[in-house]
Amino acid sequence: MKSTFALVLFASCLIGFLVDAYDNYVSESCITDNALTEQDIHNVMMGKLSPLYANQNVKCAARCALIKDGFMNNSGELLMDNIARHFFDAPKENIESAVAVCNNINGSDICDRAFQTLICMEKLAIQFASEL
Repeated sequence: MKSTFALVLFASCLIGFLVDAYDNYVSESCITDNALTEQDIHNVMMGKLSPLYANQNVKCAARCALIKDGFMNNSGELLMDNIARHFFDAPKENIESAVAVCNNINGSDICDRAFQTLICMEKLAIQFASEL
């Protein structure tokens, strides 16, 4: 049960940094540094994680937080060991699979790549959870 729960929350935790600005230095600095508006934060909170709603500021805030949390390097590659260590309750083979798939995501720039990677991880976490 813990593994299923951890996996389902995997992407939610990665997204959480954008909506938890007051309790988390990483969130606050990434939101401030990328000039997210209340509307940007509202869109993320409402699950509007698509290129339709995500402007460049949201995409760069995602990149910022992924890097500061140690889940991604400056080149936009996911860091498997750090992710697995943080989400230790999730099945390692699922994390490895998701990282392998999502590390192949390309974007129009480094911020778009990070954002697209985040969406990929969320989709795969939901897919893996539904298979359990």
